[in-house]
Amino acid sequence: MPRPASLSPERILDAAERLLRRRGATALSMRALATALGVDPMAPYRYFGSRDAVVAALAERRVGAGLDAAMGKRGRWRTRLEALALAYWRGVAGQPELVLALTARSEASAALATRWRDGVQRALADTRLSRRGQRELADALADLVHGAALAPMAAGERAVRRSIALLLDGVEARLGSVQHRTQNLNSKLRATRTVGKL
Repeated sequence: MPRPASLSPERILDAAERLLRRRGATALSMRALATALGVDPMAPYRYFGSRDAVVAALAERRVGAGLDAAMGKRGRWRTRLEALALAYWRGVAGQPELVLALTARSEASAALATRWRDGVQRALADTRLSRRGQRELADALADLVHGAALAPMAAGERAVRRSIALLLDGVEARLGSVQHRTQNLNSKLRATRTVGKL
């Protein structure tokens, strides 16, 4: 098959999105892309080294800019996390097959997962949540977003906002109790030092 002069990464990604929508994550392959594009089976490899590279580029295209914008958001940790989670959801909403492709192949989602966790950790930098707690929250928020995108009756933004708020209410309560315990310990420590000086 001749290689059309118009073959480009964007054209390949457009075809990949169509394949995902029409036939599902398991049908996405380099050969299927070549067939859909009407090109030689090796032609897509000139732009993407593997199926995982295509999925990673799709994720970047759908989610990347939104995450970048949300990471630049100012405000309290909660405001920043809500913005991140909503940006991620907006990128995958209506794309359940992309979510399945991302969650089925760790290599394809590694860069996105790293960006996501970095964004969550940056948003939580001024809190007293442990690194482990930050990782757990990043995973819980990603699971919430994935679930909302995979739901048979796709959740609307309002429902997703409520779900995010419920999760973050729990984090806020946890942070409040940690801060309260820290204040109590500091008070006891000061009292002990005062008694020791007597």
